[in-house]
Amino acid sequence: MKIKEILKELILTIDIEKRRSNKSFIELFFDIIYSRFKYGTIVCDYMAYGFSILPKKYRKYYLTSHQLIKFVNSVNNREIDNKYLSYELLKPYYKRMIVNIEKDDLESIYDFLNKNKSFFAKKLVSSGGYGVKYLKTSDFKDYSSIIDYLRKEELLMLEEEIIQHAELNKLNPSCINTLRIVSVLNDKNEVLVLPAIIRVGLNNNKVDNVSFGGSYTLIGDEGKIIMPGFYQENIGGKNHNLIIPIHPVTKINPLNFKLPYYQESVEMVKEMAKLNTSCVLVGWDIALSDSGPKLLEFNTFPGIDMNQNYYFISNSNKKHSGVKEIIEKHLGRSIG
Repeated sequence: MKIKEILKELILTIDIEKRRSNKSFIELFFDIIYSRFKYGTIVCDYMAYGFSILPKKYRKYYLTSHQLIKFVNSVNNREIDNKYLSYELLKPYYKRMIVNIEKDDLESIYDFLNKNKSFFAKKLVSSGGYGVKYLKTSDFKDYSSIIDYLRKEELLMLEEEIIQHAELNKLNPSCINTLRIVSVLNDKNEVLVLPAIIRVGLNNNKVDNVSFGGSYTLIGDEGKIIMPGFYQENIGGKNHNLIIPIHPVTKINPLNFKLPYYQESVEMVKEMAKLNTSCVLVGWDIALSDSGPKLLEFNTFPGIDMNQNYYFISNSNKKHSGVKEIIEKHLGRSIG
């Protein structure tokens, strides 16, 4: 991120935190810098964790972005950041047609294009919804021109479009609204599942990622949304709030919304975590279809800010939403 962009994000965050905490610009500026060097937070962490209003004694319980970088690099096989390698590792859980235009033969690629008049094309290494495009075969002259375009744009992995469960369309029908479930695998092959969230697009984008203006909200153990609103962190102006009670498009309040196949999704994550033994901490993106959960993709460097959001505290009857101590207890060791 460029210095100009960092400063813009910093100033915007301070403006938001001034209204939340009633603290001064100078006080917040130095606290954000202090938190960066003391706890390893980035600006996004500081805002998501509510550090400006959370009692300082609880900051040590959060797994921050800089701590996360060191941790996942020491315990995860980062080679499977490559989306096609990860697909090959857990192929049965994707439950849809996927091809690689550099690995599969021309007959297989043409068969895919014959069966999928619209599809998602992805770069092999990308995150946050970047490097993903929704394409239609009708927008091209022929299949050869599609393949030429995909190679030029380095969009080498083609995926059949998932049709999400009708219930999820009530939240937002424009994109696949995915579960983000983070798992932690210890030496005893036991799987810890962190508080799960569902990401919901707030606009007409085909992806639900927060980096594309999406939002997220907390899911309880019974598969119901237990947060009265959607959290968004990409704020566009001074009058925007972090919590949106009502979805701007579908006009739905998510509180008590029951997700289909939630328990099945959790069980599937536990199965996959035990098969993916080269990674300790994984973020799983799960799509819910009419026939059950499907693995959209998994992340060996998942953003943990979403699972530790400040607004989860009042909905989970906890003093803080940090997960660092929980992970350390499960692993039986300190993670720094």
